[in-house]
Amino acid sequence: MCAEVYRKPKETIPSLIRRFSRAVQAGKIIEKAKSRLYNYRRPSERQIKQRAIMREALKELRRRLEKQGKYSEDIFNREKKKIKEKFGF
Repeated sequence: MCAEVYRKPKETIPSLIRRFSRAVQAGKIIEKAKSRLYNYRRPSERQIKQRAIMREALKELRRRLEKQGKYSEDIFNREKKKIKEKFGF
């Protein structure tokens, strides 16, 4: 989502700006930016709470595995999958 325009030798600034404007219009950059601006959907309170609960559960899992000396990415991911199923993610 970027329009790059470089100044050509002996090119005037207004000409450069005109080329940049055309590149922006051709790439539909402004349309995409506006659609993202108004179509953003905020997470519901329930989603926010579920994410917080999940985050705390994962912190606790990590702490517990490290305390037991069993922490590895493989074990953590397996347990994480079980927790996600439990919370319905």
